[in-house]
Amino acid sequence: MGKTRTFEEELKQLEAEVSLMEEGNLPLDELIAHFRQGTEAAKKLLPSASESRK
Repeated sequence: MGKTRTFEEELKQLEAEVSLMEEGNLPLDELIAHFRQGTEAAKKLLPSASESRK
């Protein structure tokens, strides 16, 4: 089992995924894989972001 990433680590992962997708050089299957990874990172960030707004 891997260690739980911090908010900052998840945000960095999401930013990296978005950057790769924005370059426009990925084949469709890789683009979809990065989109899924970015979506998972975003899901992990949402609860933390919601808590910080309270």
